[in-house]
Amino acid sequence: VLGSNNLKDYVHGFRLWAATAGQSLMEVEIPQRLAFAETYLDGRLAPFIRVVDYWVKAIDNSGVSTLSLKEGVYSQMLMDLTHESHETRRWVEVDKHKYSGF
Repeated sequence: VLGSNNLKDYVHGFRLWAATAGQSLMEVEIPQRLAFAETYLDGRLAPFIRVVDYWVKAIDNSGVSTLSLKEGVYSQMLMDLTHESHETRRWVEVDKHKYSGF
C-alpha cells in the first residue's frame, strides 16, 4: 500500500506498507537511493530535476544515458496497467512476451 496525506503533492511525503498474506501491514522504509534531496512546493520539480541531472552527468562523463523512448513507452504501459487494475479492482499481469523488448 502506497499513500500520502498530502493530495496536492504526488511525489513527496509518501509512505509504503507491505504484508504477506494473513499478516498485518508494516511500514517499509523507502530506500535512500529513491529519496529526493530536496522538497519543492511543486512536487513535479524533484523527479524532473533528477532525470535532467542524470542526463547531464552522462554527458559530462561521456557516458551513455540508458533513458530513451523505449523506457518512456514502458513507463506509460505500466501506468496504463495501473489504471486498468484500479478500474477493474483486480491484479493485472505484465505480458512478458508482448513487452519482451523492454
